[in-house]
Amino acid sequence: MLSHGFIEPIDTSYDDPARSAYEVTDKGEGQLGVLGIDVGALRATRRRFAGHCLDWTERRPHLNGGR
Repeated sequence: MLSHGFIEPIDTSYDDPARSAYEVTDKGEGQLGVLGIDVGALRATRRRFAGHCLDWTERRPHLNGGR
């Protein structure tokens, strides 16, 4: 999602993943809309859209966040 420009970091506190955050770009909002994801409704929840999270089974980062 990062490499395609669908999301961008707004806080890159990788030393504290609980505080890291990403926001959906206009391009990403359009693409997620095609999948039926209402980004506007997610923003209305006042939760961050996505954050950095370490997958302990694969030991690689992935995104977490609003549903």
